[in-house]
Amino acid sequence: VEKLFFISEKKVERYNIILDSFEDIGFILDKDGRHEGVFGKWIEKSGLTPEFILGKTAKDLFGEEIGKKHIEANNLALSGKNVTYEWSTIINDEIRYFQTMLSPIFENQTVTGVVGVGRDITEKKKNELALKESENVLSMFFSYSLDGFFFMILDRKSVV
Repeated sequence: VEKLFFISEKKVERYNIILDSFEDIGFILDKDGRHEGVFGKWIEKSGLTPEFILGKTAKDLFGEEIGKKHIEANNLALSGKNVTYEWSTIINDEIRYFQTMLSPIFENQTVTGVVGVGRDITEKKKNELALKESENVLSMFFSYSLDGFFFMILDRKSVV
């Protein structure tokens, strides 16, 4: 059964406004991993243009090393799986962390491309790393001074 959708120009314009309202970057990839569409405020904030991104693969945009991770994730999505992964890169001498979510696009039960959303998670990641560092310092402190705490606790119990 073939489905036909008729969407008015007004609705198409509304969908474009909605897509461009995302703070993140949204994108559509073809089966070769080339960007067919990009949307979201992140594009403006990054200083890039859709024209710079369209038609390019992850390797074209990010280079061999980082591009390889994206291509592996894209291939998983093209095999029909939903994929979420984190990655990082250096921008303006600062490490930035990102999360990317990919979903296959199905047409007549065949994967024809990938739709994705990328999100800057740098602040979240920095907080996680600071918490982990703090936990490591506390763990080290307690491991070296466990005997002192044990005697201090015993001493307090005898006072009470």
